[in-house]
This record gives sequence, C-alpha cells and structure tokens, in this order.
Amino acid sequence: MWNKEIVLIKKSINGTDDIGNPITELVKRKVLATEKSITNAMLFYGAQFGYKPVFVVQVRWFEYEHESFLECDGIKYVIRRAFKPENGEFTELQCEELVGEKYEL
Repeated sequence: MWNKEIVLIKKSINGTDDIGNPITELVKRKVLATEKSITNAMLFYGAQFGYKPVFVVQVRWFEYEHESFLECDGIKYVIRRAFKPENGEFTELQCEELVGEKYEL
C-alpha cells in the first residue's frame, strides 16, 4: 500500500540578512505515500480554480504539516489541495507539476 517515497518541502524563514531581507530555507522530510488515480471529479474541481491535478497521493494525516511542495521520482510538484475526509486517517494531496518560474522553490 505505501509504495511511494515522497519528500515534503516547506519554506521556512530563518531570520533576516544585514539589510532586513528574510532568509528562507527549505525544510525537507521523507514520508511514505500511496499514489492514487486522478478522477473526473478532481479534474472538474481543479478546473474551477485554475489548475490541473497531475499527481495525487495519500499520506497519513499526522505526517502532513501544511507543506507547499513535494518531490517524487525527481519531479517537483506544488501541492494545490490537501483534503482530509471526515472519517480520515489519511490526507489526500492533489498536486500540479512545478513548471517554469511561476512558482519558485
């Protein structure tokens, strides 16, 4: 079931430099996940908000700490939607591939 190793990535502000600009660093954590199929409902929901989910995984709810990015198999993704069902012990992460300079990692 837990067949994918993913890296969850969060930007963290770690003080400021000499002129007051924030110093950011990337905090990375490896977790195990289960890859899921993309459904028509996911595509419809994503289209309403201007994105197209291309990668969906489930992680245990306590392992997801509101990261914004993830990496799997050498591909970087931006997490567009994190969904925890009511009965859930899992959180579903709907991701879009990180392309170009639209998002900076």
